[in-house]
Amino acid sequence: MGEGPDFYETTYSTVGTDVQTRVRNETFDEDLGQAGWLRASEAREFASWLGADVMSLLDVACGSGGISTFLATELGADVIGIDNDPHAIRATNERGHDRCSFEVADANDPLPFPEGSFDVVFSNDSVHHLRDRSAVLHDWARVLRPGGQVLFTEGLVLTGSVSNEEIQRRTFMGFFMVTPVGANERAIREAGLVLERVEDRSEAVAEVGGRMRASRERYRDELIATEGAETFEAFQGFLGVAVSLATERRLSRWVFHARKRGGRPVLAERHTEAKGARPLPSAGNRRTRAAK
Repeated sequence: MGEGPDFYETTYSTVGTDVQTRVRNETFDEDLGQAGWLRASEAREFASWLGADVMSLLDVACGSGGISTFLATELGADVIGIDNDPHAIRATNERGHDRCSFEVADANDPLPFPEGSFDVVFSNDSVHHLRDRSAVLHDWARVLRPGGQVLFTEGLVLTGSVSNEEIQRRTFMGFFMVTPVGANERAIREAGLVLERVEDRSEAVAEVGGRMRASRERYRDELIATEGAETFEAFQGFLGVAVSLATERRLSRWVFHARKRGGRPVLAERHTEAKGARPLPSAGNRRTRAAK
């Protein structure tokens, strides 16, 4: 099976092919070259949270750079993207953008930037690949200027019962960390950041995953020619179980927005569920509470 580096090598080396472009056009509201669950409308909303005064942004685990270039344009900011996959970075450099630069770096390691380098650290649907959430967030806080912001989505928040077979199908392509409810909030606070907003965005997984799976099925033969039959079927299985787990709110996707102390005053924390979502267990039921 095409696991780990082999899977991502295939993904990033074929991101610009005609069939992958057709799949993205049928899956997302706008084709940004993205590989995760993030739609352009959601990325635009996140940019509005960050505000108009962002001048520099670090995109951690940037993949093929589509979201990086979108945020550079949307915010009018200089963006540095890092990813540990050289095939992803090659794809970003082929894309090109005059306000973006990209380099190979492992986000599990201390970031190769001095303190106070960025206004924002952003990461889309990737922190579940990082082994030590607390250490990572401490380092993100280090490279932020006072008042700087962190915004990341986490797609593997455990909010229900999940079988080992479902976990295996959901994480077939490499290393993942499944995170219990409340762990991200705790790691954010331990890093000295003030949590401003937490929202359930599981509906994106259900909608994007369902459309992507259907689109890929339409182009089955073309995709098998580039991915191989075993990887194609494994990825279809991944999409199927991701949709089921997100729809049933057993494995959920959340967005976290926090700020480093200093700069302008922080806001009260907002903790909400996605529109139409059923209540989550334990900590997930708290809709609004004051930041501490």
